[in-house]
Amino acid sequence: MVFSLAAQLAQGASLNSAFLLSTTKHRHYGHSYLFEPTEAANHDLASVYAIGQNGFIALGSLDGELERLGRDLFSPTSRNLDRTILPPEQHEALKNSIAAFMRRLSQYLLEAPAAKALEWLVRRFRVNEFDVDAVLECFLPYHESPQFAKMHSILDIKSNSMWSFLKPASKTVHGLSRNVLLTQMTKDRDLARFVLNILSQAVASSAVHRTLVNFHTGVAIEYISRVPVADEGVLALFLPSVTGPMTMDGATREITLSAFVILAALSQSVRLASKALRVIMKAVVDVSNRVTTLELLTVLIALCASREEAVKLPKDLYPILKEAPKPERGSKWSDAVSAIIDNPSAPLNIVKYTAKLSFESLDSSENIEATDFLSGILFGINQRTPQAFRLAAAE
Repeated sequence: MVFSLAAQLAQGASLNSAFLLSTTKHRHYGHSYLFEPTEAANHDLASVYAIGQNGFIALGSLDGELERLGRDLFSPTSRNLDRTILPPEQHEALKNSIAAFMRRLSQYLLEAPAAKALEWLVRRFRVNEFDVDAVLECFLPYHESPQFAKMHSILDIKSNSMWSFLKPASKTVHGLSRNVLLTQMTKDRDLARFVLNILSQAVASSAVHRTLVNFHTGVAIEYISRVPVADEGVLALFLPSVTGPMTMDGATREITLSAFVILAALSQSVRLASKALRVIMKAVVDVSNRVTTLELLTVLIALCASREEAVKLPKDLYPILKEAPKPERGSKWSDAVSAIIDNPSAPLNIVKYTAKLSFESLDSSENIEATDFLSGILFGINQRTPQAFRLAAAE
């Protein structure tokens, strides 16, 4: 992204002409993220560039990918760039560069160098006016922080945008409350889709961080519990935002467990259609390599509990159970089995298969302690789910 000042001037007058030709004192002053208005007026673009460059160098020492993404935005050439006269294709390229940088910057937002870098982006590129979506994608995970409050106060929000609900509070010194955000999300599906998809965007860009995962988990759970009617339209925007991140390349155990928690909460609020349930359970089983058997079974049992009738489990689940570590008291396998036996919502086919595996392990066991443990499991299954016990014994 290299643009020369001469090329810009040749394309026509800048929409910023009045601003650029104002008095020397205010020539380089617009909104400021780092300074109060009276102090910001004392910093021209040259000094703001030096501040931004200092912050960018510090950030680059923490994250090489962030340095790569911001190289053009903080280059000496950028000092002469006026985006208001760029041709559409170049302006779009600039917006994409800013969005990618902001997405990666989010994890460092509370660090001092980030504020310096943002000052340059606000003063030179006016990201608070032209890139509101990208800015809020970066800041929303910190929506109750002073950093969000400061950026909120300088955002140029259009009255017809999905962010218009923020306009009345633009002078506030506080962050955005979770309640206000969720209330608006239940009214505006475009906003809900945007907020719920922030994590997917981050996973695709390898820009995930813990604050974002926690934000996504909390907002998703509260959203599905608040939405008046979880109809097909709501589920069509909600489910991909939950199952999508955990099935993408680069997804981590933390992202997967976040999805499991959200899906378990969803099963308590919504009676899922059989087709949707099968798709979800297949996605859950497909990422089982990142979780324990207990975690896998816990979410599957919660999902099955949303249906009164028997649910057909993904066929790939059974090899996972069979390949679980050899059963012994205190093992992860035994914890998973206990969760099945003690949960009245556990599907009959899972309980039956657990009993079958216990019978097979009991037949081959030469360890007295393991034999006692397996006998206890079978006794518990026979007591709580005799039908599953009989079916397993008959096979």
